[in-house]
This record gives sequence, structure tokens and C-alpha cells, in this order.
Amino acid sequence: MSNLLNQTVLNELRTKFRKHPILTSNDSNIENFLLSIINNHFPKGNELKATKSKDIFNLEFQKVFKELDNIVNTKKKAAK
Repeated sequence: MSNLLNQTVLNELRTKFRKHPILTSNDSNIENFLLSIINNHFPKGNELKATKSKDIFNLEFQKVFKELDNIVNTKKKAAK
């Protein structure tokens, strides 16, 4: 993972979702799972860096968090 932006996003996701159901499982692919979400939302690594806009960056984080919640909720519904 050479992209600093992805590392930053990954660290933020780990912090915000430390106790999130999908991240508290003993899944060795959690990092790959998070990276796949990051890569879907940040297809061009330097795109956000170039904007230097915290508002845009936060908006993208909100999309990532919403996506993660949607996946967890879908899994919960499927488990019922």
C-alpha cells in the first residue's frame, strides 16, 4: 500500500470502526476489505490531495462509513 491517502483513510476507518461488528470478527481479510471500499471511493489517489479541501475529504469519509454500515446491515438481515 504505497498511497499515503489510502493509509490515512485506512487508519481513520480502523479508528472509527474499532468496535464495528464487521471489524471485530477475526477475519484476516479486514484490511483488504477496507482497502476495496477505499479504492472504490478514491479511484484516483491524488484526486483529494489536490483539492486540499477538508470538506470534500470529510464528505468522502461519510460515503465510506455509510457504505460500511450498509454492508453490515445487509449481513445482519441475511443472518436472520
